[in-house]
Formats: sequence, C-alpha cells, structure tokens
Amino acid sequence: VKWAAKLPPELGTPKENEQPTAFIIILRKEPFNAFADIDAGIAADKICMTAWEHGFGSCILGSIHVKRIQQVLDLPEDVKPRIAIALGKPAHKSTIVDVPDSGDLSYYLDEKRDYYVPKRSFDSIVKIY
Repeated sequence: VKWAAKLPPELGTPKENEQPTAFIIILRKEPFNAFADIDAGIAADKICMTAWEHGFGSCILGSIHVKRIQQVLDLPEDVKPRIAIALGKPAHKSTIVDVPDSGDLSYYLDEKRDYYVPKRSFDSIVKIY
C-alpha cells in the first residue's frame, strides 16, 4: 500500500512499532456493475465502524499496488483489489476539521503527528427538498 500521499514519507509512513496488525482487501470481480464501488464503500464503512466499536483504528487505502496484491493473494486476473483497510491500535489521534475556504482537502499533522482531516459538512453535500 501507499501511505499518506499528501505527506512526506518520513511523516506519513507508519514507523515499525506503528504498523497495522491486519489488512482487509475488498475485491471486485470483472465485469462489475455500476454499483460495485458503492457496495465496496458501504462494506469498507461497515468494517471500519465495527472495528472502532471493538477498539481498533482503521485506515481506508485507495492507493494500493493492485498487481502486487493480486500476485501475493494469487488472485485470478478478473478479480481486482479495489480497497485495502488497515486495522490496528491507533498510535496517533485523528480529528476531522472543517474544509477551509480554499476548498483544500489535504490532511496535515501537528507536532505530535496527530492527523487533521478536512471533511465537507453534511449540509454542503446533501440538499433536502
């Protein structure tokens, strides 16, 4: 997997004692329908929420080495890794913050390497009529 693309590797890559204790790979079989990515997102969300309820942190990773994962897992050519989820005990705190006026969604760290992740508000992405 690739870690924290918005950060320099020395900051965004987990240290040896911070590595995830497990990975879950969500696969997609070709041909896939229009809802395949939606289903993958729902599954990833449920996995992460369940992990949190049991005291584990998670990180959904979309930037993954598809071919390498296919080789390691000995997957057929028509089965592709879509999302990886890293699980483990969090070494750092992660806080959701409002998106700045610039619209920049880049996450950042403080001096303790705690993460701050800009997310759009519910009202900015959902319109109720």
